[in-house]
Amino acid sequence: MAGLNYNALITVAEYKQLAVINEEENDGNANIEAFINYASGFIEKFTGRKFIIPAANVDEYFDGDDTDTYLTKQKPLTDDIDAIYYLSDNDWSTELTGVYFSQQNDKGELQFTDGNKFSETGISNYWKISYKYGYERKDVPSDLKLACAAIAAIRRTQWANKTHGVSSRSLGDQSTSYSANLDSWIMDILKSYKRRH
Repeated sequence: MAGLNYNALITVAEYKQLAVINEEENDGNANIEAFINYASGFIEKFTGRKFIIPAANVDEYFDGDDTDTYLTKQKPLTDDIDAIYYLSDNDWSTELTGVYFSQQNDKGELQFTDGNKFSETGISNYWKISYKYGYERKDVPSDLKLACAAIAAIRRTQWANKTHGVSSRSLGDQSTSYSANLDSWIMDILKSYKRRH
């Protein structure tokens, strides 16, 4: 394994701490990295969000709804958005000079503070903003780290027991079922991070 992916939510050391594994034990670190990568990818897919700061800004296009507030698809915002763009004559123009808006990074919220609105025009993707979002790995919220470690540990246990991809096993008159469902507390954490639109 080539190591942790850029989007890994925890380090191997954090996994060992959360899973109560001796940190000096290095056997299986490559496997742990694979399970962390799996869990991080699973969390991204389930929530519809990416959590680690991307290398470049993302452009987000949206339709207006005649309100003065817009909630970005990704959060938290990591830098100040310096311009809000709108489509004019098939070209992107900076929103009127002198426009004022506030920004709440933790919520991913932009709000005009000068009476302007994100007008509804009937034109699809009329508005555009460019921004960076996410966490540095060391700043990922602790509950999300815990969920990542738990999913990685479940996957690691399934692998060790050779139950990955197996729903049940029978031997003579005894059978064992393996649940692919995550514990409700893990699901509660993941649901709280789901992308809003």
